Amino acid sequence: MKLINIIIAIHEWIKKLFLVISGIALVGMMLFISLDVGLRNIIGSSIPGSYEYAENYFMPFIVFPALAFVYTTGILPRVLNLVSKFPNQFQHKANLCLRIIDLIIFTLIFYFSLKYAIDGTIQGKAFVAGGNLVPLYPALFIAPLGVFVLLVEIIIETIKDIKFKRLFPDQVDE
Repeated sequence: MKLINIIIAIHEWIKKLFLVISGIALVGMMLFISLDVGLRNIIGSSIPGSYEYAENYFMPFIVFPALAFVYTTGILPRVLNLVSKFPNQFQHKANLCLRIIDLIIFTLIFYFSLKYAIDGTIQGKAFVAGGNLVPLYPALFIAPLGVFVLLVEIIIETIKDIKFKRLFPDQVDE
């Protein structure tokens, strides 16, 4: 049990780090877009390729690192309103089934996003920004990393659901 507590502590630290990365990317994108709009209005010229940089670099770094944190908060849609009407035994089994479905879906997303990132890096995928080809590989690997942290979160929550017989994902551990 000591090992699982160490894994959970490391995972919590990684989740917080990824949340900080998402926050920095969000602030960076806001400043970048504000600078672009300011330059366009004052000088009459914007940063070349600003939309492409925002789309291909900032947006993936805002969304994917925060996935595990968002999943933990319970903000993602679930079918708890329907399930809560049934007996506790059914609720527990339904919750576990939903966790397993989440695990399967996000495992597939992880696999295909990692495959795409590796293939994209090998092929030298790039995007045109301001007339220059800019490599895409730094942003390609953030999706599989974010989904992997989410997979670890789902596994940890499933273990807690089984151990504490929790009925709902946001129920406090005993």
